[in-house]
Amino acid sequence: MENSKDLEKEDLAMIAKRVKYQLDQLTKEADKYSESMCEDYEYFFRWYAESMYKVQLQLSEYRKLRAVVGTGSLSDVRQYLENKVKNITYDLLNGSPRLSSTSATTSLAHTFEVEVKQEIREKFLNYLNSMETTE
Repeated sequence: MENSKDLEKEDLAMIAKRVKYQLDQLTKEADKYSESMCEDYEYFFRWYAESMYKVQLQLSEYRKLRAVVGTGSLSDVRQYLENKVKNITYDLLNGSPRLSSTSATTSLAHTFEVEVKQEIREKFLNYLNSMETTE
């Protein structure tokens, strides 16, 4: 029978694997967009700038999570995820879905950030739920 330390190691390994997969996929996507941007910036801007921006925001969040996973402490990972979900939830509930800026691009970027926060929150909640075996 497995003890709790073994279960924690398995949970941490599973989270590490999922985070690595996510980072690999996002990096491939960013590389593809970068290639397109270098070939024809105007076309890229019209068709892919939103997607590239969202990928970059996601990469930033997953890199932070990878650093915490790298500590080797499941309790640190759980705490990080819980805090991140709590903070994102607060921002989504209390922040404005629209930004009052004179810059159309800045306002649009804010909207994209809200959408990414929704996605990240869902993924991180999923990670937390998968870790319930060792609570």
